[in-house]
Amino acid sequence: MNLKKILSAILVLFLACSITSLSADARWFEKYSSFVPSNAVGENEVWVGTFQLVWNDFQDKIVKAPVKFEEGTPKLVEELNRQPFKSDMLSDNSYFKAYGEKSLKLKEEIENGLMEKFGEKSAIIDSIDWTSGQGYVVYAMLKKEFKYLSAFPEIEAAQFNGSGESVRYFGIDKNTSNPTLYQNVDVLFYNSANSYAIKLKTKEGEEIILYRTDDNKSFDDLYSAVMKKQKRFWFGKKELGEQDLLKVPYIKFSKQFSYDELCNKKIVGTNGLFIDKAIQTVEFGLDNQGGNLKSEAMVISTMSLIRRDGGREFFFDKPFVLFMKEANQDRPYFALKVKNSDLLEKVSKQ
Repeated sequence: MNLKKILSAILVLFLACSITSLSADARWFEKYSSFVPSNAVGENEVWVGTFQLVWNDFQDKIVKAPVKFEEGTPKLVEELNRQPFKSDMLSDNSYFKAYGEKSLKLKEEIENGLMEKFGEKSAIIDSIDWTSGQGYVVYAMLKKEFKYLSAFPEIEAAQFNGSGESVRYFGIDKNTSNPTLYQNVDVLFYNSANSYAIKLKTKEGEEIILYRTDDNKSFDDLYSAVMKKQKRFWFGKKELGEQDLLKVPYIKFSKQFSYDELCNKKIVGTNGLFIDKAIQTVEFGLDNQGGNLKSEAMVISTMSLIRRDGGREFFFDKPFVLFMKEANQDRPYFALKVKNSDLLEKVSKQ
């Protein structure tokens, strides 16, 4: 067999393996992927896995069956019942969970557990009456703090997607002279000036994936696209070079969400159990040093119904998506769509 035939055979084998791998990715996502419930924050959108964690325990430990409502089960509940995100997709030191009958004893267990593990107090457990009525509480907190391998410099403030106001950015510009900063960044793919993704690495093993895109698709489809495009970028340059630039906005926000569509509906097979309250909080920050994420979620149920030139520019100054996952896991635990400057840290006016 001559060299040309050998090379052709190798190419066919490579393409076959790539197609098989992509098909496997598609099957994995079909079975496991579901970033629900995600929430609107203005024009932006956010998802974090804490509510899924409490739903898993509510389903497995309280209802002890897939949750169904007597008046009809919405698609959101069907997706939650699939349990696409579980606690074994997180390191043990990053989350705390508790469940049981609603009582002051359980409240004290949650308070002591959070203080012992994170040195934190809950922002939501005082929002319910722990002494009235029969029922159950399922609770979870996820907390992450991370630092880049090297701190980035703050670079010139600028608008975000034509926002009309300047926001703060960090990264690598033409004035940056520290070559160690390139170790912070892996290039996942660079297909064009408007389609690229990078990964910011941290000392703690957290990975921050930034995907520049205008696609207004679900988090499932967007993360799947990153994985597929990364696999197809086998011939591309995976490291930042001296001609490459990077610009990432500072992000900071804190929100609370209520899932009223899950409440006050009788659950099949539970002798009158209802979800009285379903809430989740998200606090997220990203800056030139690193960042932090803290999220709580809680489900309360009761037994009765109660109411440079030549270089690539990795500029995240237009709509982008951010995913966070642990380095040894396939599944993200946080996702964020940034469409405008509402969640970004503004430049202080002098």
